[in-house]
Amino acid sequence: MIVRVSDLTVEQLRALLRELVEEVVDEKLGLLSDPDANAELRPDVAASLRDYLASERRGDDADVVFRSLGID
Repeated sequence: MIVRVSDLTVEQLRALLRELVEEVVDEKLGLLSDPDANAELRPDVAASLRDYLASERRGDDADVVFRSLGID
């Protein structure tokens, strides 16, 4: 049976739209999720990150980097 939008009540139309939006959001979030979210770091990478966090080095100021690249 084909139902026309014009035959729906306001509440039925809202429910249909809500269902469609949820479906699209679920699909898009699936595409946007991090495929490595549950992956474990290799031991050497984890050690390197721990060393970096323990060091005094925190990187260059973004403004300095941008200026050095000619980006203002």
